[in-house]
Amino acid sequence: MVRVALASMLAKASAVALTATALTLPALAQNYPQKTIRMIVAAAPGGANDILGRMYAQRMTEALGQTVVVDNRGGGGGVVGAEIVAHAAPDGYTLLYCTNSVVVNPSLNPKVNYSLKQFAPISHTDVAVNEVDRRFFGRLHIRLLHAG
Repeated sequence: MVRVALASMLAKASAVALTATALTLPALAQNYPQKTIRMIVAAAPGGANDILGRMYAQRMTEALGQTVVVDNRGGGGGVVGAEIVAHAAPDGYTLLYCTNSVVVNPSLNPKVNYSLKQFAPISHTDVAVNEVDRRFFGRLHIRLLHAG
């Protein structure tokens, strides 16, 4: 069995997927982006998802030459943020940074006001560590104690 080595604290916090409203081919054919991009982070400010979302927004701003604004909309295990993005114009200017709970929520609660068909995945950004090799962790702990 392959064991996953210790990853960063942020990667442990959540498995996140960067998704967007369905991008149409005409929208991609234009000189995208032509206006500010809104990234909804489906989590409260200050947590791992917020920090990662802001890091990606900063890099996207630099790469695209257009501002990417982070808008935290936590609540309901990502439902609040997902509903906002699902009902936004499908033009590629409203993105959703979320955990995989957004995918699971419709099967757990049929009253959520969005469908997975309203989203188009852009990128898988991080992986959570579910299992840590105890031997590796033990060696890491010893190294940390002697590092100072």
